Amino acid sequence: MVLSTWGLLALSFLGLFMAGQFASPLEKVYLVGLIGLWRYSWQLIHLIRSKLYLKAVWPLLRQKIDAHPEPFPRRLYFLIPSYQEMPTTTEKMLHSVIREALPIADQVQVTVVISMASEQERALVRGIVQQFPEAADRLNIILMHQQDGKRMAIGQGLRAIARDFHDPRHWQAEDRDDLVILMDGDSVLEPGFLRKTLPVFKIKPDLAAVTTHNEVVSPRPGSLMHQWYKLKFAQRHFLFSSHSLSDRVLTLTGRLSIYRADNILNEKFIGAVESDHVDHWLFGRCPFLMGDDKSTWYTLLKQGCKMLYIPDAKVYCLEERTSRFFKTSTSLFSRWYGNMLNNNGRAVAVGPRKLGFFIWWCLIDQKLTCWTPLIGPASMLILAVLVSPNYLVYYAAWVIISRSVYLVMLTGYGLRLNLAHLPLLIYNQWYGAILKLITLSRRDLQSWRSKNESVSDVSRPAAHRQSLSFPVFREIARYAQLLTSFSIPYVIACLLIFGVHIPESLQLFGKFHQAAGGRQEIRSRQAAEPVSNLGSNR
Repeated sequence: MVLSTWGLLALSFLGLFMAGQFASPLEKVYLVGLIGLWRYSWQLIHLIRSKLYLKAVWPLLRQKIDAHPEPFPRRLYFLIPSYQEMPTTTEKMLHSVIREALPIADQVQVTVVISMASEQERALVRGIVQQFPEAADRLNIILMHQQDGKRMAIGQGLRAIARDFHDPRHWQAEDRDDLVILMDGDSVLEPGFLRKTLPVFKIKPDLAAVTTHNEVVSPRPGSLMHQWYKLKFAQRHFLFSSHSLSDRVLTLTGRLSIYRADNILNEKFIGAVESDHVDHWLFGRCPFLMGDDKSTWYTLLKQGCKMLYIPDAKVYCLEERTSRFFKTSTSLFSRWYGNMLNNNGRAVAVGPRKLGFFIWWCLIDQKLTCWTPLIGPASMLILAVLVSPNYLVYYAAWVIISRSVYLVMLTGYGLRLNLAHLPLLIYNQWYGAILKLITLSRRDLQSWRSKNESVSDVSRPAAHRQSLSFPVFREIARYAQLLTSFSIPYVIACLLIFGVHIPESLQLFGKFHQAAGGRQEIRSRQAAEPVSNLGSNR
């Protein structure tokens, strides 16, 4: 059931009105509101920046892109790691790639590298290619075998592309304009995708990579999972537009991103994708089994490379997962937040001078969102227990109206409001923050599997082999970190509500000092008293 914008707002204001009729006056909530004021002012900054990018900066760039006389590179490479996708999904993906590549094959050397895990999948691809008689002669299609996960498949594919790219027999001065499109096996290009995206690298010679707008396509558009993706992609469109104003994005999405070949077809970049890891003081060396998009992003980020979001070029993401919402969303959250937290610290360490202050602060804010969404609920629970349960009524009304306004704002970014979006937004904020805090203490125990993808025996136990000794100490530290993480929102809530009070036991020194001052004052009076008496006798 789809709600109109005004209908959702009317329900929100009705909830606030009813709360005002039955709840007691707000006496201790104004300081808690400072956290909300900070968070909503930050969203307002993103709103202004995103509108500026979409309404002013990007339209000018789009005019230059459309008018460029030579929009395409001399060589274009597709790298598509695909694992156990549905046959219909593979067919739609490959049809879109061939449909986009054939019209430009006369002026561009197009190579399509597809990495698959079984002979049945490769046979399916051969059958699809045969449906396009021109493809065999005009496109160079290479089928590879993957068995050690997506990262190794990407590394092997990049090496195959690098051999052709660096072949001295094919070298030309325009090689720096050659491009690599890295995309998932369940992504479908919209018609005209290449013409919309590739010329931006000619317009901006210092650009290293771009990512594009995503739109979900599923067999059950009415399912909770579908609406969850719609909400996530609208938020992504909103934030990426804001970030791009600084010539950076916070991830080069694995569903599809385009790279300048000269920046990524080298052993340093390929090695980072294949065997990326972080060394943690508690968990030891934690290898990344998934999150290849974060590795590609960080490798370019630390070099100071510029990245951009193209808001008007769509990639359709085919999602077959429409059931078991809680289990599926929890799995995806755990994987995404594990990738984010493992990369956040090292990205922040790159520093504002290379990243720019705004993007650097966005990374810091990304980490703070582990706690900030939980401060409001924690505050209301404390007030409800210690002061009055009426605070829960006020807070419920505030949540409804504030989240509804945010959803209305997202309608300007392609979101069509649905009754499910309000609870889904709250679910993402609160349950997502809880999973982030849990993930902080499980950095070496993350589940990095995507769908039914298997991980080689060499990769799976690597974090445990290279972790610290003293497993008992590690478990104690893990649970201590977990307890500390969950205590922080309640500590901040108590400070905001009740202020800082010095316990009686810590006020002994103050009492002693006060008593000493009193005795000194009595001595001074006694010393002055004979003089005053002498004067009075006279």
